Amino acid sequence: MKKLYFAIFSLTLMLAFGTVAYHQLEGWTYVDSFYFTGVTLTTVGYGEFVPTTPIAKIFTVFFSVFGVAIALFALSILAAHYFEQKQDPFFNQVDRVKKLILWNQKHLKKIFLLETKKENLEKSWEERYASIPVEKLPWNIGKASEQIVQLIDKGKVDPCIALDLGCGLGNDTLFLATMGFEVTGIDVSKTAIEYARERAKDTKCTFVEGDVLKMKLPKENFEFVNDRGCFHNIDVNDRERFVRELARVMKPGAKYFMLTLCNKAIVDSKAQNTVSRDEIENVFSKDFKMIYIRETKLIHNVSSLKKGYECFMERK
Repeated sequence: MKKLYFAIFSLTLMLAFGTVAYHQLEGWTYVDSFYFTGVTLTTVGYGEFVPTTPIAKIFTVFFSVFGVAIALFALSILAAHYFEQKQDPFFNQVDRVKKLILWNQKHLKKIFLLETKKENLEKSWEERYASIPVEKLPWNIGKASEQIVQLIDKGKVDPCIALDLGCGLGNDTLFLATMGFEVTGIDVSKTAIEYARERAKDTKCTFVEGDVLKMKLPKENFEFVNDRGCFHNIDVNDRERFVRELARVMKPGAKYFMLTLCNKAIVDSKAQNTVSRDEIENVFSKDFKMIYIRETKLIHNVSSLKKGYECFMERK
């Protein structure tokens, strides 16, 4: 754009300079002087006017050499700009198509990676359930956690529409159902869900096989969410996504109860990610109000387990 402005300025300056010069040197009118300047700069030269005074002739020689060069340069810039404008719509379309292709490639790759991660996660949990007898599964204590029992007994949460994240074999889910909750359990393991459904035949529990990072559950539907050991199994890079999805399915003001391994715990399995108090507060702070967070003892079949965090929050 600067070149375009320079070209226009140069042409205007040369026309003005030549017009004034010939008016002074030859005594022509401004119109005649402007006309002669124009035909000189464009090298047309019709012959109606010619310089007659010696100084005007000398001026014309230098003006023709430098003026014509400048004029041709300026005209070439104007011509180039004109053709660029003509071609821009085409190139803009091509550019948009390229950007669309790149965008699709990027997002398709992202979707592929997410699906691959999901498949690997499902496979990992299925392998665990297949290789370990149910009664020896480290996370299966055969009953609801002491902490969720105490929470309900103290009246911290009244019976309502509830969700049990990473429900596994359904220990906490079944407890909530017996306490009057309309509860849905969700887990990525098909084996775990089938086992939980078999146990819950005579209850009103609903069990769903699915990924907690992308739950096929209605928006703002649940008034209470229980999480015993789900959060610390979420990849560190997916924790914010987990919280966003959790907030999506919860009603404003709904309560969230979480038991998770803390960074002071010692665990045998490298698959579990311990978390610190600060990490919990930071990742949940945008969508949740912390009611309390405290250290607790998690009953577990891993003898080396020491401590966990008990967290009670409210959806903002």
